[in-house]
Amino acid sequence: MNFDFAEAAIDGATLAAVRARLAGARFERYDVPDRGRYELNQTHDDPELFDVLMRHAWRRLGGALLRPAERRWTRLRRGDYALFKDDGRRWSGGDYELCLDLSTASSREGQIVYVAPDGGATVPQRPGGVALVDRRGAVTRYERYLGVRFGDGEIVRLALVLVPA
Repeated sequence: MNFDFAEAAIDGATLAAVRARLAGARFERYDVPDRGRYELNQTHDDPELFDVLMRHAWRRLGGALLRPAERRWTRLRRGDYALFKDDGRRWSGGDYELCLDLSTASSREGQIVYVAPDGGATVPQRPGGVALVDRRGAVTRYERYLGVRFGDGEIVRLALVLVPA
């Protein structure tokens, strides 16, 4: 499995600006016990951020030209999660998945876990961190449960489905 994680790839000022632009976006509650529980927005557009993330992907992938085909903004709070079964609903195909953590603080919970026949990888929950995962093979994912230790915070993420430009 090809996996890349860049710690603090997006600076704090940019994250704050994106969170401010996202503040008015409408999130829908998704709650299906055997799949996941979280809030989702698939329509909010942020071209400035998408450009920054496409340049990041281009550099990390040695010049591969990709474009975002879909976007998913998710918000998770205490008690939220997304299971493997939910990945089938969320993942519509594409060559790569790029995930940006927009949260205001780190935690030891809510990591994204990717699993493939040839191994796996865990994305730590860290603001500004960007994961880039090759999803062309049999790769699936889940997001770990946010327990009571998580407190009253929230994890906010953007996932982009990337396809050839």
